[in-house]
Amino acid sequence: MNKTKFIMSKNSLLNAALTSAAFIMSYVLLSFYTEGDQIHYKRLYEAFEAAYFWEVMDLGVLHVSSAEPITLYILWVGAVWGIDKNVYISIFNSILVFGLLVLLARKKAPLYIYLLLLTNFYLIVFLTGAERLKFAYIFFVFAAISTSTFGRFGNIALAPFSHFQALIYFPSLILYYLYYDLKLFLRYYLTVKLLIVIVLFAVFGAVVSLFKFDEILAKAIIYISENAQITEAVNLLILLIVALSATKNRLRMFLVLLPLFPAVVLLGGERVNMIAVSLVIYYLLIEERLNRPLPILLLCYFSIQSIFFISNIIQFGDGFYGLSSHKPYTPSLIRIS
Repeated sequence: MNKTKFIMSKNSLLNAALTSAAFIMSYVLLSFYTEGDQIHYKRLYEAFEAAYFWEVMDLGVLHVSSAEPITLYILWVGAVWGIDKNVYISIFNSILVFGLLVLLARKKAPLYIYLLLLTNFYLIVFLTGAERLKFAYIFFVFAAISTSTFGRFGNIALAPFSHFQALIYFPSLILYYLYYDLKLFLRYYLTVKLLIVIVLFAVFGAVVSLFKFDEILAKAIIYISENAQITEAVNLLILLIVALSATKNRLRMFLVLLPLFPAVVLLGGERVNMIAVSLVIYYLLIEERLNRPLPILLLCYFSIQSIFFISNIIQFGDGFYGLSSHKPYTPSLIRIS
């Protein structure tokens, strides 16, 4: 009993120290982060200071093209109360880090996993540049550490109202949750007749597409050339290989990542790869397989990327300085970009 209390006390002290450090680091980095998307978020926060409740959504659309109510009203509350923006955001950054620390402690992660995840490129992005997406991730993290079904599903349901991009996670989450049901269905109910029906629908779809093949091909060429989707699909494929090399259940991991391949084409590779990395890290963590060689190499890569991101913040006021887009992106898994 005494040993258990000592361990709990030690974990509590570590969590308190790291959460406090995250607050300080967040405040310092946000003080330097004056360009890029932060220009628009600061203007929004200033506009919220004198805004009424019913004006919040319109101001969100005007300044940051956002209609997610939870994030906008959270920011509005801080602005109306006169809290300094960097302090206010750093509080929520600390909440995100605290939730992550609780998750790591429950999975008995070794200290080097703590280090690699706390210096991970994406976590630094959430603490600085990804203002809205951060709130969605807070809900996802607290869903992961919740001990009740209501808490888990409630937090997951609220995430899209913080950032609509959270909806991209849902097909993967559903496939993970329903894996055993799907496995039973494929084993006992996938009959020859059902296969014939599926093939007929596929042939029908192919025939219909032939009538507009030239139009579809032209649009595909333009879209791929503009968004470099092939490179991003390769990155996603490399990530799949990393995940399959470490997971206990390869079929389940494959199903989790499968919906993200068409999503690369439909939504753009950068954001989808970011989601894929998050899912792989989370599921390998709960399987206690994040300490395998390839996942460790991947985590080291992203920790190195965070150095360049922080350097850009300090030097240029924007972590994404020099990139064509000021939005969260996935560094290439092939080279240091």
